[in-house]
Amino acid sequence: MTLSDALDDLFRRYGFHYEVTREVYMEGYDGQEKIAALMNVLRENPPKEFLGIPVTVTGDYLKQTIADGKTTKPTGLPRSNVLSFRLENGDLIVARPSGTEPKIKFYFLLKGENEEETKTRYTAYNAYFNRLAGV
Repeated sequence: MTLSDALDDLFRRYGFHYEVTREVYMEGYDGQEKIAALMNVLRENPPKEFLGIPVTVTGDYLKQTIADGKTTKPTGLPRSNVLSFRLENGDLIVARPSGTEPKIKFYFLLKGENEEETKTRYTAYNAYFNRLAGV
């Protein structure tokens, strides 16, 4: 069995796992303001769903809270300008602005039945954040 065969076997057994980091640069005079505004929109009006998939847990690491719609608990982690969205299907999306560059990073940690389905979902999630960021 080759390494590729072993990886394919793992994907068949446990599903296809796909992780992508997407950086959106917002340079210029108002770049930092745009990044702050985007984080504020996500923080003050967090999405209830992505692509019709409900958000089940929202993490706000600046407020140091994890909320599941019924309860809110402390993260137990240091304060940081990071937001996370756990979806009903197990996908995790994280937004984090850079502290040193005019960019915001989005982390997509996805699991699906196969590569095509999972990458298609990533493309749709990415398009949503591109619209929010105005790119």
